[in-house]
Amino acid sequence: MDLEKYRKQAEDFMSEKDKLHYLHFSGQKDEYNISEIYEKYKDLFTKEVIKEIENLRKEKKGEERRRLYYLFHFCTKEYIRQQVKKIKQEIVQEEAKAKIMIDDEKVSFRKSKVIISNEPNHERRAEIESKRIEKIAKFNTKYKEKWNKYHLLSRELGYENYAQLCSKLMNVDFDKLSELMQNFLNKTEELYQKAMDKELSERIGLPLNQSKHYDIDYFSRGKDYDYMFPKEELVNSFGRTCYALGIDLESQKNIHIDIEMRDKKSPRAFMCPVRIPDEIYLNIMPTGGISDYRSLFHEGGHSQHFANVGKKLSFEFKYLGDDAVTEGYAFLFDYIFLSPEWLEDFLRIKDANEVIGFILTRKFYMLRRYSGKIIYETKFHDGSSIEGKDEIYKDTLSSATMVEYVPEKYLSDLDEGFYVSSYLRAWLFEAQLRQYFEEEYGPRWYASKKVGDLLREMWYYGQKYSVDEILDQLGLGKLSIEPIINQFQKLSMTR
Repeated sequence: MDLEKYRKQAEDFMSEKDKLHYLHFSGQKDEYNISEIYEKYKDLFTKEVIKEIENLRKEKKGEERRRLYYLFHFCTKEYIRQQVKKIKQEIVQEEAKAKIMIDDEKVSFRKSKVIISNEPNHERRAEIESKRIEKIAKFNTKYKEKWNKYHLLSRELGYENYAQLCSKLMNVDFDKLSELMQNFLNKTEELYQKAMDKELSERIGLPLNQSKHYDIDYFSRGKDYDYMFPKEELVNSFGRTCYALGIDLESQKNIHIDIEMRDKKSPRAFMCPVRIPDEIYLNIMPTGGISDYRSLFHEGGHSQHFANVGKKLSFEFKYLGDDAVTEGYAFLFDYIFLSPEWLEDFLRIKDANEVIGFILTRKFYMLRRYSGKIIYETKFHDGSSIEGKDEIYKDTLSSATMVEYVPEKYLSDLDEGFYVSSYLRAWLFEAQLRQYFEEEYGPRWYASKKVGDLLREMWYYGQKYSVDEILDQLGLGKLSIEPIINQFQKLSMTR
């Protein structure tokens, strides 16, 4: 096997895929012919190639063994995607075409979720959500076919179940992670209940024990705080934050910030690392508001990570590896709004306790929701029949968040490839990293050139090292739930 040729073709494949994603969702290209790209590179992802890479990996040691491990993960993941692309495309098309009636008007299924997030009336949210659930129940036939296909493919590749396959590919023990997050749920139950009940009662007029999952969509929108986050300052505030760290965003010609207004452009910020580190696209359609700021800063964190990766780094370390790493860097920027000093320095917000309380409580909800998800998804993908797992979903997510979930979403509210584990590990990694920066450089760590230098040094290695290895290199020990629990406790006292 010509490994260098394979690596070059794999990089071309990822580049074409990301460029298509950027052009389509930035509103510059109507067609989203992803299947053509997969067809073009189909020879990269076969059972024979998976086996050959795995055999080569066993023969190697050190850095080359690590590279082949990442390549093995990549090839296996894309092989499975090849096999399920037809059913996935059918689901996408069904959801894109689906309509529901709202006030005698046909509204797209996807847009209806946005409408709920902006609907202040609880009864109206319930009415719209009930119509959404009717559609989801119909989609479940296709979703069940998709997940059964994933489970079948896992067994065909020699694994007991999909959870075991993903655990090996990601080198993450999902049972241990589930146990860790169950411990987090147990330790924070009372703290969360009090904080969430207070926020929901004040913001949407409902106590926690009367709130449903769709009420959280409206709560999370944070419309009460939009005036604090003006559209005009959005991109500039991110650039100024980078500059405070010693990073001149304007001189970074490899980061292309797309702020053009187009009819078919996605309203949400996203990032596409088309050629790492030379061609990074940051797409944004500025509207202002707290959610807009957080989206841009999150994707901006990804952008800085990939734009600062070493040019001579191997393909595997640039594009592959532990996704919790880049998510952790994205969260570092995303949650900069938890800093009262930053809010005053950059947006002139002097009394920030209320908005920080909101951001923190929403983060608390997300941590508990995803803790429930890892517990549920580990059970869902354990090799046993899918039948009856709708009630496990409802009970697990409702217990974790203390808001009522419905069983119908048990097939659609799942992350492919156990990406839920990457988000959870990224949240813990970010909390430990932020605590380290605050202890070493003070509350205005975001204005320290030394922090900027350290981040660039960490970013240079792409995703060569896992979050566990990076923490060890910094002398911060293992992934822990304690720093994030401390964060919740400390900030809740300032409200």
